[in-house]
Amino acid sequence: MDDLNIVTASENSQVQIMDLNGKTMMNQNLENTTSKLNVSGLEQGVYFVVVKGDNGSFSMKFVKQ
Repeated sequence: MDDLNIVTASENSQVQIMDLNGKTMMNQNLENTTSKLNVSGLEQGVYFVVVKGDNGSFSMKFVKQ
């Protein structure tokens, strides 16, 4: 998996990907409600995705294989 699809309720959101230790691996501003992030530079493992926008924030876990 090299791309992570993100769908948000609001434009101008910010996405942060962190490893299990809380280290920030990627930070990116999103200008559209639908975005595709290239995560090919991440090693295999479990990560948390935090998306912050006008309507609040949410987080989820994903596994990079």
